[in-house]
Amino acid sequence: RSPQIIPVVTLNTDIEVPKVAFVGCDYVNSGMICGDLAKLILCNGGTVAIVIGNATIAGHTERVKGFLASVGEAEAIRVMTPIENEDDDDISYRKVKALLQETAPDLIYFGAAGIEGGIRAVLECGRRIHIVTVDYTDTVKRYLKSGVIAATVTQQPFVQGDEAINILFNVLADDRQPRDTNNYTRNQVLLRNSKEY
Repeated sequence: RSPQIIPVVTLNTDIEVPKVAFVGCDYVNSGMICGDLAKLILCNGGTVAIVIGNATIAGHTERVKGFLASVGEAEAIRVMTPIENEDDDDISYRKVKALLQETAPDLIYFGAAGIEGGIRAVLECGRRIHIVTVDYTDTVKRYLKSGVIAATVTQQPFVQGDEAINILFNVLADDRQPRDTNNYTRNQVLLRNSKEY
């Protein structure tokens, strides 16, 4: 008798394993949208600093890849080497503070967590710096509504969880496979006056 195969759905971060599906963010597209936002904000050019969690995390590097692909079309925008904050607010605060003591970016793109610490450093420096973020945490929501964050691109974590469970249920209960192996949630842009979804 052959062994039973356990259906696997990877969630949020894809890994190379035999699986029914991946459910999560299209990180490259998320980065491209953030790059589009940066081009709109810096329509006359400027300098962009990028803050990510860790360069070994695929989602973080894919966002940077998408961002650079989009912003690369704008000759007047210069992008600095990404800073890694390990998704930690204290590390983010220290690294962004050090960055702002040495340079004067016009926009900071936070492509991962550690946003609150980074924004604290921005607010303390006293300069007007545009901020684009990802996700829609309580911190992001608060700073978006107050106008500190210009825009954020969500990844809909609750939708991801629901979809992963639905796919597994359909496979186990009805032997119904998903239409696609990659099931991406919508990368939704939220601005200060956007209504919550």
